[in-house]
Amino acid sequence: MVKVHHIKALNALTEKDKEYLISEILYLRADSNIRLDKRTKKELENLNEKNWLGSALIITITNIGGSEVIEPIAISDGFQKETILALCNEVDKCKKLKETYNN
Repeated sequence: MVKVHHIKALNALTEKDKEYLISEILYLRADSNIRLDKRTKKELENLNEKNWLGSALIITITNIGGSEVIEPIAISDGFQKETILALCNEVDKCKKLKETYNN
């Protein structure tokens, strides 16, 4: 649970400071769980409706601390093109943040 004074402290940060904090978290976790490369995007692109027709993807979302944010959900027949594009854009955003602050 996030305490109120932690939220106020985060809200007081500038956008640049928030981006830096996020990049630091990504940097600290990069060796263990976060992979941001071309292979990641290729793997996402393979989660399409054509490849997963008649099956389902089980999605879990875990926060940086390792706690499950939502219970697992099933996505029937794979992701739509728009979903894959949005996920690839998120990977690009994280990669750019990491490159910006970790060089």
